[in-house]
Amino acid sequence: MQSKIKLIAIAFTSLVLTACGGGGSSNNQADTRELTQATPTPSSAPNTSSTPNISRGPCAHIPDGQACKIDALAYHTVGSKNTDGEALLAYGHIWKYNANGSLKEPATELSTTLPFGGDIAAPATRPCNLRPVNEACVIDSFAIYHIDVADPKQTSNPFGHFDQISAYGTQWTFDPSFKLMNNAAMSLTSITKYGIDNNSTGPCSFVPQDKKCKFDTHAYFDARKELSDYYEIITAYGRYFKYNFTGVLIENSFLTDIARYGSNAAAANQTPAGPCTYAPENSLCTFEGMDLKRVNGKLIEVVIAYNRYWEFDVATNAVLIAGTPLKSVPRFN
Repeated sequence: MQSKIKLIAIAFTSLVLTACGGGGSSNNQADTRELTQATPTPSSAPNTSSTPNISRGPCAHIPDGQACKIDALAYHTVGSKNTDGEALLAYGHIWKYNANGSLKEPATELSTTLPFGGDIAAPATRPCNLRPVNEACVIDSFAIYHIDVADPKQTSNPFGHFDQISAYGTQWTFDPSFKLMNNAAMSLTSITKYGIDNNSTGPCSFVPQDKKCKFDTHAYFDARKELSDYYEIITAYGRYFKYNFTGVLIENSFLTDIARYGSNAAAANQTPAGPCTYAPENSLCTFEGMDLKRVNGKLIEVVIAYNRYWEFDVATNAVLIAGTPLKSVPRFN
């Protein structure tokens, strides 16, 4: 039994850590950390007409009649337990919520919050230290995952909590102590599975010439309870990429070909309208945020696109929340 558990841990580690060139230090203690403040670095006001209200949600400062935009979201879920935290990135800040949707604390600037910013002496080790001068830090995708070696179905002894961030064409993976894995960030195009891998096309194979690879969303989730596997999902360039337990690409589809997302061509006929029905005509469908959370044991997919919010039941594809404007989502305001 111990050998089998060890093999499971090694295999999942290969899924999430091949993107950073190998493994890292482990921590067999339960993860109780919070995102913390780093040494401040100079930063400018976010790219918006007004500064975010850090004591309320990311949309609170947006005037009526104007759309709110989220850059990334991520959920903290340990194995088959219910999700216990949500993070939203927008307007150069991070908002953190607990399981009931209450704001844990005032929002903080990404440029001064680990693992996004700080470490002035080693700027390449933190994503926000690569932002253009006089601009707010913008994170393209943010994924949180938990590796558990104790039991295939339980989470009493988690291996650790890891953060994976993409921005400026680069990916960073941080261990439970916010240490950069292998002491180096990696260009997304240099990560084999994201390019051409075993004759399968990964997201970076669709990058326009002379452009950096960019993820719109990135998520890891433990679906062993429902689907007997772990998965990694990326959306980029109008497509949906899904990797299995061992890091092999098993799905590459246009977002508009996935029924629950709808398509801009079918907008008039789909009820309720999926995210892609809001894509401009003759444009690729793109997401601003996507991740999965577990609520009362049920696995739910959350999509943010075109300034709106959706929830889908993974088991049935049922639409639970259908395109609510972000300005109308209570916890965002």
